[in-house]
Amino acid sequence: MPFSLGLPLVDDNVKKRNLPMYFVPHGLTPVDPEWIGRWWMGFFIIGLTLFFPSLLLFFFPKPKANSPLNLVDKHARKNSKGQAIMPKSFKSKAADFAKVISGVLKQPVYLGAMTGRIVDVFAFKGFFVFLPKYLQVQFGIPQYKVNMYMGVTKVGSFAIGVVLGTLGMRFLKLEGRRAAGWV
Repeated sequence: MPFSLGLPLVDDNVKKRNLPMYFVPHGLTPVDPEWIGRWWMGFFIIGLTLFFPSLLLFFFPKPKANSPLNLVDKHARKNSKGQAIMPKSFKSKAADFAKVISGVLKQPVYLGAMTGRIVDVFAFKGFFVFLPKYLQVQFGIPQYKVNMYMGVTKVGSFAIGVVLGTLGMRFLKLEGRRAAGWV
């Protein structure tokens, strides 16, 4: 069981007269699997990995200073003269926002989709949260290995899903509703 986070948190947040001693597991060394010593190395490696490809962004052309295009808001309200009416205050913006939100919340398709997603999250949240502990207890695998396996499978399945979804969208030439159905 890792003691690296819980006990320092208790020690830092409990008065010294209530917890006068600092409890740590004896014999914890850098070769112990429960040792969490170089946690920052992952951020360093990922930062270096992302730094070099990001240098390619400097080779994109600079944007043109004067754009001949004028952006027109098609959804802006207009008065009798055809001029756009801009909201004058935060109160009017908040009222418009409330009208839009109430309109969205009255849509049965949206409510059904959100209800389905909420039920889905409730159904699988406990499973995903406690799966590493279940694997550790049931199969006797050390916690650091279970977390590594879970990370590899989650990241790997995410990558496979992105690749297969991209290939499916490209080769089936899905657009609009068909693309939403594919998702």
